[in-house]
Amino acid sequence: MSESEGSHTSETAGTAAGELADGPDTSPPGMHPVHHVSRFSLIWAVLLFQVKLLADGFRDLLLSPLSFGAAILGLIFGGKEPDRYFRRLLRFGRKTDLLINLFGQHHHGTTAEKLVQPLERRIAEEYDKGGWLSRSADRLNRTLDQVNKNIETPTPSQSDCETPLKK
Repeated sequence: MSESEGSHTSETAGTAAGELADGPDTSPPGMHPVHHVSRFSLIWAVLLFQVKLLADGFRDLLLSPLSFGAAILGLIFGGKEPDRYFRRLLRFGRKTDLLINLFGQHHHGTTAEKLVQPLERRIAEEYDKGGWLSRSADRLNRTLDQVNKNIETPTPSQSDCETPLKK
């Protein structure tokens, strides 16, 4: 994953959990293993991506009929510049594209990532407090660690487990 695609959580959280993803593990042993922080970063990135997809889709639904309206207005009232309303619509679309920042390629100005930074910090603070969010995340991480361990550890094959049937 490139730096712009998935490291925004560790860059913006400003908490111990967020700092671990990019730097050495300075927390006491067993507190926040790097792969646990990476899981949080993945979940956050997917949730944010889904919200951005929703915003992008809504914007597209809005722009589609507006483009016809802009064309009609331009043809009727545009005079020597029949495309002026359509150009305004395209400019609006570019601005919203920068704001939505669907694939995280824009890093200047107001973007969706910058708009949700306060929420992201608040979630990280709640996690660091050790309340329900921390307990839930720890439970999820223990479950996922066990699943990963089971996948990494080869299980005995069917033939190794079979016992002769007694007749």
